[in-house]
Amino acid sequence: MHVSHTSVVTTASAGEWHNCAIRREDGGIVCWGRDSNAPDGAFRDVAVGWHFACAVRETGEIECWGTGSFGRSVLDYGQAEP
Repeated sequence: MHVSHTSVVTTASAGEWHNCAIRREDGGIVCWGRDSNAPDGAFRDVAVGWHFACAVRETGEIECWGTGSFGRSVLDYGQAEP
């Protein structure tokens, strides 16, 4: 995904090693820096941590990626893994 200097974002989050933003036109996430391999799809919120990021999909699922998540994880909103 690409964000140009003329793109408009709905939300953005900055971490120690990377940053992410959600594009207004399609809800896609674009990240830059380390751990910048964001998932495809439409999202409504994103938060970036030390070496990971998590985002809330339009469906309400939470998806995390990066080295801090030890691989990708998808959770239903409001549920926690034991």
